[in-house]
Order: sequence, then C-alpha cells, then structure tokens
Amino acid sequence: MSDRSERDGRRQQQGANGGRRGASGLFAGLFGRGARGDRPSRAEGLADAAPATPTAFRDDPVERERLDWRLLESGAVTLYHRPTILSEDSAWLRANGYRLHVLEAIHWTSGRAFFEGLYPALGLPDHFAKNLAGWLDALAELDLPPSGCLALEFRHFDSFARADRQLAQAVLDAIESTSRRLLLTGRRLIALVQCDDARIRFERIGAVPVNWNPREWLDADRGVGAGK
Repeated sequence: MSDRSERDGRRQQQGANGGRRGASGLFAGLFGRGARGDRPSRAEGLADAAPATPTAFRDDPVERERLDWRLLESGAVTLYHRPTILSEDSAWLRANGYRLHVLEAIHWTSGRAFFEGLYPALGLPDHFAKNLAGWLDALAELDLPPSGCLALEFRHFDSFARADRQLAQAVLDAIESTSRRLLLTGRRLIALVQCDDARIRFERIGAVPVNWNPREWLDADRGVGAGK
C-alpha cells in the first residue's frame, strides 16, 4: 500500500470516529506520525506547489514593520475585539495583495452548522467530510491568489466557541498548522479572529512533536525491533 493510501485510510478512520480527540491529538496525528508510522514525503499537501509569485519576506528593517510580518511573528491566528481595529487591519491586508474571506461565526450554533456554513463561504465543494479531518483537507484546497497570500476574517468567533469549544479550538489549530506549511514555499495564510468577549482565551495551537529525521523515521531504520 502506498504512503498516500495509508494516510487517506487513517484520515477516514479519524472521520468515522468523530475526529474529536482534541486539537493537539488530532493534528499531531496528522502532521507528526509516530515512530512506526509512514515515512514523511518530501512534498505533501499544500507545500508541494510553488506560488505564482514568491512572497517570502525580505531581511529588511522596513519589511519587519509590515502588518503581516508582525502578525505571523506570533503565529497565524490573531485575536481581535474592536471591529474598528479589525477593519483597519483587514483593509491593509487587502491593499497589500491578500485575498480576504469574511466569515460570520455567529451563525455556527453547532459543529454541523459550522461545516455547512464554512465550506460554501470559502467556495469549497461539498465533498469534504464534515469533521476535523475534512476541514484539514479543505484547507489544502483553498484557492490562493497569484500573490500567494490569503486571510480569513472570523467575526463573533466567541459565539461559536461557546457552542462547541473543542471544535473551535481545533479549527484554529488547523489554520496554524496549515499556515506553517504554506510558509515553506513563501505563501501566507493569516486568520483574524474577532471576539465580542474581551476576556476570551484559547489554548496554545500549532504544537508539533519532535520527530526523527526522514531517513531514520521508521523503527527499522534505527535498528529497533530487529532482534536487538
């Protein structure tokens, strides 16, 4: 069986199990496989297609003053409270080559409502599974503009978090992990997450395991379990 077939099988199994092991468990399983898992491919998912226009930041003091640099420096997902500040930053991103999707999270009163509302809003086909594994696959299908820069603006996200806190956390975790992969090829994914609750907090996102290098990925590569 090929690596891709095994990966697809695992994702389908996660979907059948509800995909609700929490953000760290799910995405560590998808992005960081265990010692007996498949060897990672050299190019997988979002990282395997070069952008039409490379968008890596330059090592320049002026570049470091850009809004997107300052946002990505702390991670792909940033919280906002005041709509005026959100609007100003969204306008800057649009003016600087970002395609911006505005998503009204106040309508997501359940996990099902989230998936049924989000996919059409992003222009995604409806064949993606309505679970976390499906959301991860859907992120890989987002249409990036020639600039290679995409922003997701979530409004009233705390309303969704109150309806399903675990799913809301995992949604942000997936964006962080996907953004990291895009950066490998100079592309950018940023999420602006507006919350009416000024005291809301989320757990850390984007945690990855410490993995073995590709040539020693399998136990057998390191002589483990071979009668030693």
